[in-house]
Amino acid sequence: MVNGFRHFIAIKAALLAGCLALFIFYDAQARDINDGDSESGLTIDGSDPLNINSGGTVSDTTIESQGIVNVNDQGTANNTTVNSGGTINVNTGGTANTVVVNEGGDIYAEESGAKADNVTINHGGVFGFSTDATVTNITFTDEGGSSTTGSIDNKTAQDIVIGEDSYLIVNDGGTANNTTVNSGGYISAIDSNGTLTGLTIEEGGNFELSTNVTITDATINGQEASIQDHNAKDFIINDGSSLTVEGGGTADNTQVNGGELTVTGSGSSATNTTITENGSMTVTDQATADTITVNGSGSIDVSEGASVSNSTLTGTSSEEKATITVDGGSANTTTLNGYSDMTITGGGSAETTTVGNNSSLTVDNGTLTGTTIQSGGTITADTSTATVNDITIQNGGKFNFSTDATVTDIKDGTGGSLGSIENKTAQDITVGDGSSLTVNSGGTANNTTVNSGGTITATESGATVDGATLEEGSHFNFSTDAT
Repeated sequence: MVNGFRHFIAIKAALLAGCLALFIFYDAQARDINDGDSESGLTIDGSDPLNINSGGTVSDTTIESQGIVNVNDQGTANNTTVNSGGTINVNTGGTANTVVVNEGGDIYAEESGAKADNVTINHGGVFGFSTDATVTNITFTDEGGSSTTGSIDNKTAQDIVIGEDSYLIVNDGGTANNTTVNSGGYISAIDSNGTLTGLTIEEGGNFELSTNVTITDATINGQEASIQDHNAKDFIINDGSSLTVEGGGTADNTQVNGGELTVTGSGSSATNTTITENGSMTVTDQATADTITVNGSGSIDVSEGASVSNSTLTGTSSEEKATITVDGGSANTTTLNGYSDMTITGGGSAETTTVGNNSSLTVDNGTLTGTTIQSGGTITADTSTATVNDITIQNGGKFNFSTDATVTDIKDGTGGSLGSIENKTAQDITVGDGSSLTVNSGGTANNTTVNSGGTITATESGATVDGATLEEGSHFNFSTDAT
């Protein structure tokens, strides 16, 4: 009887062990979704790994702790939620569309040909992807707790949104296309050879960039940003925003719409800049800028040995003027169209300037050379620190200069206004047809040519005209006490 009982116990134990073995064997088996198979509403945990193979499709899947879903070649996963401890692997040729990764969840697309689209990484979620994977419509958000971090290394990510307390790092060789950094978000591209294209920094967003990073088509809204020792192309700086280019950095094709662009330091430069809507550009400390267009009430400030070339300014009214101030810097080839003002001060200089209708140029402390005053334009040089040389005054243009200004080589065309010389000296003046020059008391005109139809008048005591050439048809009016 005892032996029979022991035999029964042994049989029962064997059956139990067999069942356990069957359970363990079953537990180790992954579930396969194959060609033509379609499943929906699955919950995957540690007891039920899932393989989505060629031709298989799974939709509305939730992956819980220790759950694993493998999307293999030609397999598709739609609308997947990955919770803490869960993982979805998008392998070569696999596709995952619309994935939400919550805190503690993971998504990996680390093999060539893997595709992941419309992926939302909430706080604490992890997204790892490789060189040749295709990754689009990625959102890093502040939902769920701790911060979220992603990285791009020798690969490309497309259509990324970075939310509060979320970070995206673009490493060596990485590319981020169409990225938006919202308030509290952060993008970093500090390794060489990174590329950012279509970058939008919203107010409160942050970014850090360094050597050899290339940025194209970027928009800054209500935010301060800086570029040091690298290249920026197609930036848009909106109202309340600013961009600083320094340390040898370059900015090309920048649109300043009410914002501020500063280019500073030797080796730093900007080309093809457009300024509108009260936008401003400052070029300072040996920096350079070439081809600047100012429309409306925008402004350019050039200082501390900086230089600008090929600037065109066009204001819209007397209340909305375009302005350029050269304060210790230099400006070469500047065109002032309607309602534009230029000031030279601080020992600055300007060469090859055109002053158009309803525009003015004031030389306060500096040098002006090679300037044309068109009809309706005005130049004023009214201080002892002003030097003006090689000026052409066209019909209707005006040139006003003061007692102690140094004025040489003034060529008047037809009907220009040379004004008068009083207690000052003007050198090498040409008075054209319909124009006149008056030399008052204490004034001196040296080497003056009066063309046909031009008039020079010296009727006051102490007025001096020396070396005048009067062409046929010209007029010279002088009094007893003039010299």
